[in-house]
Amino acid sequence: MPSGMTMKTVTRSLICRNLECGKTFEATQKASSRPHRYCSPSCQKTTANARARQVYRDNNPQPTLECKHCGSTFLRGGRKRAYCSNDCQKTAAYKRDKAAARKYPTKQISGVCRYLPCMAPFTREVKGRAPAYCSKKCQRNQLNVLRLMRLYDLSEDAVLARLVQGLCDLCGRPFESGKDRHFDHDHVTGAFRGVLHRACNMAIGNLEDDAGRALQAANYLQGGRAWWVGPVTIDNSAPNSWWYRDKATK
Repeated sequence: MPSGMTMKTVTRSLICRNLECGKTFEATQKASSRPHRYCSPSCQKTTANARARQVYRDNNPQPTLECKHCGSTFLRGGRKRAYCSNDCQKTAAYKRDKAAARKYPTKQISGVCRYLPCMAPFTREVKGRAPAYCSKKCQRNQLNVLRLMRLYDLSEDAVLARLVQGLCDLCGRPFESGKDRHFDHDHVTGAFRGVLHRACNMAIGNLEDDAGRALQAANYLQGGRAWWVGPVTIDNSAPNSWWYRDKATK
């Protein structure tokens, strides 16, 4: 170009060559420069990486595998697979489940429930192994018995006897329901102590299983104080004090 002439600048409307992008963009550059191919460096890098992967696949062809369901061949890819697609895999799993169901046909089985308080004879239509319980409820009850045996080191007969116990071991009142029956144990030794109401169990828990605090609570309910020895007899004729209500007749 002759000296003294200025370089002309033009604005071009171009299309990004990245196949995943393909958007139109405008670039202002010198007229003699090569037009931009990509709208951004990231699109240029993505295209370069895709081209490098294609070159690698061309130079290192992947082995082909045969689908275990439809029998078609497919490229292995990054890992070894048994099916060419997810649909083939799901269809094969469905067929396997149906084959397993045909292997164990439905049959009627008679037996006696293993839950001792029930022991009812039953006949059920099942597949596979013979059931041990007449219902799901009896199975859950038996699992609860086994859990209590393991936690408190009790025999099965002892747990079953405690589960039908009618009176609380602390207050002597009857239980309103099965959910109100709680197994109490020593938090230090773990030894089982008795079956209590939920409220009774929470009461001794709040007292931190301290017999001395329980005696103080009994003394307090009788009118005493922790700093006073023995119960206090309330006398209405005595002068009023800060902890007594005046019961004198007016």
